[in-house]
Amino acid sequence: MIVQYVFNVQDYEAIFGLNESKIKLAKANYSKFLFDGEKEPEYKVSGEYIVSVPICEREKIESIIEEKRKIANALSKYNNEALDYSWVDVIKANSLSEEFMQTPFAYDEEKKEIQLEAESFEAWVSVISNTKKLAIASNQFEDRIADRTVNRP
Repeated sequence: MIVQYVFNVQDYEAIFGLNESKIKLAKANYSKFLFDGEKEPEYKVSGEYIVSVPICEREKIESIIEEKRKIANALSKYNNEALDYSWVDVIKANSLSEEFMQTPFAYDEEKKEIQLEAESFEAWVSVISNTKKLAIASNQFEDRIADRTVNRP
């Protein structure tokens, strides 16, 4: 019997191309959100909010998917969960982004549009795929972040 020890999982996955399939799936899921001006996107946030990404930002975002394993993993597992999220909770979770060292994404409530850029992409992925962040935003999580505006004796 041969026993193989893997000390560097990322290199191991790269050698056998295991991560490539996740990256392809992540890009495919990401593209299902994109609104191109003509065709309605397959995925929406909170049932009605589309995702708009400037053409100049799309290549940067695809690079982020390729480079950041955590983002690729989250997007590869994504199965349109954000469709059912409350918009109020999405906004609250987005406002928590800075607490998670992320740049919040912009949105336009009148147009029902989320405006993504490479800088805010990580926060957006976190909101659509991170039930913990949404639970904190909707006050359904026991270990939520303390409200800093509350004066304590």
